[in-house]
Amino acid sequence: SVRYNPAKNQLIWSNEGERLFKNGDSIIIQPALTFISSDGKFIDTIPLPNGFQFTKVANGPRKNALFEGVTFADNYKTLYTSLEEPLYQDGRAAAFGFGGAITRILKFNAKTKRNTAQYAYNLGELPVEPTVQSDWNLNGISEILAINNHTLLVMERAWAKGHDDHTFVKLFLVDLNEAENVINNPSFSKNPPKVLKKKLLFDFDSIDKHIDNFEGVTFGPNLPNGNKTLIFCVDNNFSKTQTQQFFLFEVEP
Repeated sequence: SVRYNPAKNQLIWSNEGERLFKNGDSIIIQPALTFISSDGKFIDTIPLPNGFQFTKVANGPRKNALFEGVTFADNYKTLYTSLEEPLYQDGRAAAFGFGGAITRILKFNAKTKRNTAQYAYNLGELPVEPTVQSDWNLNGISEILAINNHTLLVMERAWAKGHDDHTFVKLFLVDLNEAENVINNPSFSKNPPKVLKKKLLFDFDSIDKHIDNFEGVTFGPNLPNGNKTLIFCVDNNFSKTQTQQFFLFEVEP
């Protein structure tokens, strides 16, 4: 994810790093949340909280499943970021027939870069059964967007082998007010948390359009009638078989 902070003329971008083991070799590149200037110069990174570093054992984040969503709130004083899938210590990933996967949404003070809160988010199950078991069979958070200081839009995106021509995308609303701060809970497997309440706002399957790998959402320009717009975009993975898409929606009061 990439977000722009006009108050400081800076951007922040999330990097999921790499956790790869192959033929006896290992590659570990730690994930990062990086601040850069508008002309691309490095400024700083946010220190990773405990438990969010890649390791060579089943602890920490899963490969390609970390900081997928980023959004600012509170006049750019607060930063929220989301994990695509659960940490190993937080239990199983989402699967067909299993809707108990719990990932995390993190809150940071954008100035001090201190992690002040974490919230437990329950992912939905994989909506269809894959034809082949694969690391790419998943349902996770692909992006978040703050609509005020404590309310987030959360985009869940699922994909299953054998259904390669379709991505399943749903948009939810979560309110962080009075939510349990699980920052001191190192393992949801050992200490089940109170998860965020979520409300389904929109299922992209409800429109008669091809839905590809949606990974971005932002507010667009206001319409002449004063209503806000939301713009969704696709990550086509530089693939010849995927389609670059932009969808614009009107937000009715």
